[in-house]
Amino acid sequence: MAGAQGGDDARELFAARLTELLNASGLTQERAAAKVNQRSPAGRKVPPRITGRLISSWKCGHHLPSRQTAMLLVRVLIDHMRNRGASPDSVSAGLLDEAAWRAWWRAADATPAVDGRPETRNVVGRPIGDAAPLALDVHPAIDVGDARLPTLPPYVRREHDEELRRLVASAGSSSAMAVLVGDSSTGKTRALWEAVQELPEDWLLWQPSTPTPPRALLDGLTTSAIGPRTVLWLDELKYYLGGPLGEQIAAALREFLHDSVRGPVLVLGTLWRKDLQRLRQVPSGWDDPHHEARRLLDPDRILPVPEHFSADEADRAAATADGRLTLASEASGGRITQFLAGVPALRRSYELAPATARAVLDAAIDIRRFGHGPDLPAALLEEAAFELLDDVTRSTLRPAWIAEALDYTSTPCRGVPGPLVPARPGAPRYRLSDIIEQEGSQARASLVPSRPSWEVFRRHADADGLARLGHEAHARGLFREASLCYAAAVRAGHRRAAWSLAYMLEAAGRILEALRWYRWCAETGTDEDAYARVAWLTDLSGLDPEESIAWLRRQVEAGIDAGTTPSTQAALEALAYLLGDRRDELNAVLSRHYGVDDENELRHLGDRLAYAMDEPRPPEYWDDDEPHIGSRMSGPNPFTIWVGDALVREGRIEEALHHYRSRSDESAYAMRQAVELLERTGRTEEAISWLRRELMSGNERALWIMAELRARTGLRPEAMRLRTYGVETDGRTAGPWEAEPPGRLSS
Repeated sequence: MAGAQGGDDARELFAARLTELLNASGLTQERAAAKVNQRSPAGRKVPPRITGRLISSWKCGHHLPSRQTAMLLVRVLIDHMRNRGASPDSVSAGLLDEAAWRAWWRAADATPAVDGRPETRNVVGRPIGDAAPLALDVHPAIDVGDARLPTLPPYVRREHDEELRRLVASAGSSSAMAVLVGDSSTGKTRALWEAVQELPEDWLLWQPSTPTPPRALLDGLTTSAIGPRTVLWLDELKYYLGGPLGEQIAAALREFLHDSVRGPVLVLGTLWRKDLQRLRQVPSGWDDPHHEARRLLDPDRILPVPEHFSADEADRAAATADGRLTLASEASGGRITQFLAGVPALRRSYELAPATARAVLDAAIDIRRFGHGPDLPAALLEEAAFELLDDVTRSTLRPAWIAEALDYTSTPCRGVPGPLVPARPGAPRYRLSDIIEQEGSQARASLVPSRPSWEVFRRHADADGLARLGHEAHARGLFREASLCYAAAVRAGHRRAAWSLAYMLEAAGRILEALRWYRWCAETGTDEDAYARVAWLTDLSGLDPEESIAWLRRQVEAGIDAGTTPSTQAALEALAYLLGDRRDELNAVLSRHYGVDDENELRHLGDRLAYAMDEPRPPEYWDDDEPHIGSRMSGPNPFTIWVGDALVREGRIEEALHHYRSRSDESAYAMRQAVELLERTGRTEEAISWLRRELMSGNERALWIMAELRARTGLRPEAMRLRTYGVETDGRTAGPWEAEPPGRLSS
């Protein structure tokens, strides 16, 4: 192999050396990626977080990582090998030498792929001219009785269109991303469609679809399937970033956008405002489900779309010869795109719906807001709607009630599809109108389905849906329902839900139950970090360590017999941490594992292993002094939160309350200040009612601050039950209940 001499072999050499280094380290690709991501220094510009799939693509030579990413990965692997006693003499020449790696990377970077592009070009996508706007979810327009009118009315350019077009024009030289953010039916998707019409004719457009859109996108990003000069059409970006694959997709997109060899590409997406806020919210605990999404959704990539047309824009709409635009400009009060999409007619259809049809629509809204995908099975709608009907209506139902209800919801409204229509002709699945979903979700935000409704949801959900249901229940303090959803998700094959369940139990102080689930995560290979959590929880909670030590020793011994793996190494580190000064016991294990008898060398190995784990980070739902959260990426500005403190000092209590409440979804400090203000002014019951509404809306901080309030008012036993067991679906503090142990999963 020619190596650093240049030519095609330079890239082959780098890929081969990387494969050799990873194999020598004993780490899996996923474990190596996790260690790299942990090493990334907070608060500084760092390379995108990586995944095992990305490492696999680098090993195969599909493309070259950036210099910063490559050297960080190499440094982590080298450090890991040195901690395990590797020396330069035990591996190939230069494999543990960072200077050699820098030279290999420079040589590979100076060597273009064939024609300067990946060999597989434009495997996915179709010419933009072949794509139909309605197939890309551009809203159809209302019918005004003129058959001569085209499908879509003329497009009226607005202020955000100019910025979008500048970004699209720049995509010819480098990859770019734009996300239009606005409420339902504000013209986001139509604006994207109009913008891509100005791209050169050799550009392709790809809308991921099978086996599912998120999986198709992730596979495309981590292979060479996406060629240069391709538009990635990601309408409703929340489906990609908010689901189980969201963090992997966000990391892969960031890497993809920085890859000059695979570009240029143009990534276009849309989001509702509430979904952007949720994806960019900084969590109060250490579990950060949207870290990568927050990094991807940089403010420079966000283009807001106003709800109203300006006066000039409305005048230009009225001046067209299209009767739909003329009518909309006169009757909509500036909300022209909403009027064109039939929003007023859809609202009326929802408001005037018969009891059964209204129950079906409300059930669809609840199913969607608790995490189900856009296509809703008819059987799920029927069962969920039945739970929403009152006893009198149930007693008078006719056999065909669900068919009649779905017939009503599918009836077109002024020429646009009804509020709930078949996803495809003849399909037993239905799709909810965007505007009904958005406005209905807001109206029903603090309403929590009954326990029978949760049972219906679980019965029809797949593994990913069960995990999302568990997350939504957890966020509302419904720990019992969350536990059932997470366990069902694990049973359905979603092993990562076990980690979520263990984390929830740990945060609630239910350490013994959490330990059982962390051990299951370790034994099944779900997450090697579970070994560390077992050690830390045992140590920090003051439990007798003997049971955990015995379990870890069995894991290490099994690993020694089967051959050393990264899992064995993680168990060994956790065991060394717990054994502490019990050096004779630790040395006996190390001697058998490493084949070393020298006492000094064993002590050195034991010290390295005991300190190999990162410092423990117990779950925290808030910080005692959370205004510093403003220094974190995308967090609230602490100075805007502290405005409330100044208002209190000036005696402007109601203004301060309004200020704190408006920021309670992003800051525990603001929520706590609002509660304390209400207490001081004799409005404790108002504080409790407000906290309950916030909790039922999914603001998990409310549970813990409500527990604080209960404790301050002399109700310490209830406060403890609240923290430990959460609430029931009717808002009452839950009584004791037991999480399903992992041993029952196969029964």
